[in-house]
Amino acid sequence: MDASLAYPTQAFLRHCRLHDSYRSRPFPLTVEEHVDFWSRTPENKGSEPHGLHNGHFKAGALSELLASCDTAFWDLPLRSGHVPELWKNLMNFAIEKKPGDFRPQGMRTIQLFNS
Repeated sequence: MDASLAYPTQAFLRHCRLHDSYRSRPFPLTVEEHVDFWSRTPENKGSEPHGLHNGHFKAGALSELLASCDTAFWDLPLRSGHVPELWKNLMNFAIEKKPGDFRPQGMRTIQLFNS
């Protein structure tokens, strides 16, 4: 840590550091991982208001060709660092884990973005 930084800056940077328990995911994303993910994802849990929804991706995972194409599409931002414009528009929502429990620890934060 740079000692010339102000104490509040140092404290903030320490707070933001990656914890030792963090493990980055191995690259690349595999077709098998993609198919496994979509086989376990509920069809009715998508956030896309129009266009593609989870059912499209679940159906695509049944085709080897479509699953390969879709895997490449999802893997490209992870490898290149380029994020599609539609993915930059997202909303955070806090939903109750248990009805009526509005304490911060009783809430689950989800992010909705275009697929």
